[in-house]
Amino acid sequence: CSLDQFEGLLFEILYQKLGPHLGVYYGALTMPTKYRQINLGAVALTLPSFKIWIYTNGDFKVSVGWPLGSESIGLQVYIFTGGCGFYFGKLRSGDNPTSATMALKAIGSAAVKDVVAYNPIVTFGLAMWFGVGRSISAGPFSASLSLTAQGTFQGILAWRDAAGSPVSRTPDYYWFAATVGIVGHFQAEVDLAVAITVGSVGRDIG
Repeated sequence: CSLDQFEGLLFEILYQKLGPHLGVYYGALTMPTKYRQINLGAVALTLPSFKIWIYTNGDFKVSVGWPLGSESIGLQVYIFTGGCGFYFGKLRSGDNPTSATMALKAIGSAAVKDVVAYNPIVTFGLAMWFGVGRSISAGPFSASLSLTAQGTFQGILAWRDAAGSPVSRTPDYYWFAATVGIVGHFQAEVDLAVAITVGSVGRDIG
């Protein structure tokens, strides 16, 4: 929405059929920019965006403020700023219609027996950032300086599709990834605008 009071509002509800007996509902919500900022004296809080996927077989995925950026949870206290975002999901191989298993089944390949199907698949991610910043303004000169450290951690835990409770045993597949970075930002501006007043000169003729 681009109206003044609701600028930045995003609300979506979608449904996609993935197969003969499988579908997924998707919902997303981002509050208007005006209402995402909550000022509590010296503390300023920014509300995140929300996304959710619900599969008709009971699987799901939830995302809050992910990926790290303008849609993440934000917090500012004086010169200190920070924020985070995360996601979590419980899935299975059959939820992805473009997976190798589904593709091989579609063409009737005998090699499908060699493709491992996982159920459940637990996927998660967490991202955080913390920084300090300061801005000054004096006459025509203004400047801002900030230094931010940010990091992400993601993982996947998967168990082979089998009867019983596979989560109680060691995962058959796992994957982890982490990133760390430091970002510095400096910006300065000098306003050299000059105001010129144009007048008129005349005389009376009598």
